Amino acid sequence: MKVNKAILGIEWQVLLLLGFFLSSKLSIAQGQLQFAALGDFPLQNGQVMKDCKIGYRTFGKLNAMKSNAILFPTYYGGTSASLIGYIGEDQMLDTIKYFVVIVDAFGDGVSSSPSNSVSQPGKLFPEFSIKDMVDAQYQMLTEKLGIKHLYAVTGISMGGMQTFQWMMSYPDFFDKAAPIVGSPLLSSQDLLLFDLFSKIMEQCQDADCPEITALALELEYLTGFTPAYRKENTSPNALPNFLKAIEKEASNYKLRDLLSQMKAIGKHNVTNECEDSLEIAAKRFKGAALITIANQDQTLSPLSSIALAKLMNAKLLELDTNCGHYAFACEKERISEAVRNFLN
Repeated sequence: MKVNKAILGIEWQVLLLLGFFLSSKLSIAQGQLQFAALGDFPLQNGQVMKDCKIGYRTFGKLNAMKSNAILFPTYYGGTSASLIGYIGEDQMLDTIKYFVVIVDAFGDGVSSSPSNSVSQPGKLFPEFSIKDMVDAQYQMLTEKLGIKHLYAVTGISMGGMQTFQWMMSYPDFFDKAAPIVGSPLLSSQDLLLFDLFSKIMEQCQDADCPEITALALELEYLTGFTPAYRKENTSPNALPNFLKAIEKEASNYKLRDLLSQMKAIGKHNVTNECEDSLEIAAKRFKGAALITIANQDQTLSPLSSIALAKLMNAKLLELDTNCGHYAFACEKERISEAVRNFLN
C-alpha cells in the first residue's frame, strides 16, 4: 500500500494509511461487530442516555478461568474496526494468549451517538464524559459478557484517557494498564486547544456542516504533527491540494459525533475522584502500568503522564519523533513490542 504522506488525516486514517491491516494473521471474520443494550443509562451529569448501546468486537478465546481478557477502547473519531490491525498473533495484542475486546466509545457513530440515537438525535443527545464511557464498558463486561476481572486495559489517545480512567474508577478490576499517548490530567494548553475545537464545531447549527468539519480537521492536522513533520511531508506548493483533501475527507465524519467526543475529552480529569490530587490518584491503582508518551506531542501534553508514571513508579516509554501525537502510528512496531513484553 502506498502511503500518501501529504494527507495523513484523523487518527483512524493515519493508522489505515500506514497499512496496519497488512501484517496481521488474524481472521477478520472472528471480530464481527456486536452490540450490548444497556437500556436507559444514567450519566455523571444527571442526564440519561436513552436506549444506550455499546458496540464491540471480540478476538481470541476466553479461557476457563476468564482471566485472559483485555479491553481495548477506541480513540477520537475512530471505531472498533480502526483498531483491528493491533490485534493478532504477531501484533500488539496476541489473540493466541488473550481474549481481546475492542469496545466502541460513545460518540463514534457505532455505540450510542448523536448521529444514531432515535430518541435523542443531534442536539438532543446528552453530553457524556470519559468516565461515562468507562462505566458503560464496565456494565457491558460484567452484565453482558460475564467478565468479572480483566487482565489488562490499553488504549490510544482518547483510548489512553479511558485507560487512565479505568485505573481510577475500577482499580481492582484489572491487573495491567497500558495507556498510549493519553493523559490523566489535561494541561492548560490542552484545555485551550480542546475549547477551540469545540467552539469551532459548535458554529454548526444545521444537521451537519462539512465546511466546519473541515476546519476542525485542519486544526487537528496542525496540532497532531509537528512543524518539522509538516515541512518534510507537505511542500508549500502541495498545500492547496492538501487543503482540498481535507475538505473531501470531512464528508466522512458526522460533526456532532466528533463534537460529543471532543467535549468529553475537554472535561477529562482523573483527579476528580481523588480529591484533585495526582498524588492520591497514583496510589489508587495497585497493578502494573506501562505509560507511553510522545515527547513532541502538541495535542496532549505528556507532562501529567510523566508525573503520574514517576509517582506510581510505572514503566515509561518515551517516543521522540516529529510525528508528534501521531507517534502512536509512526512508532507502531516499537509500541507493539513494548506492550507485548509488558503483558507477558
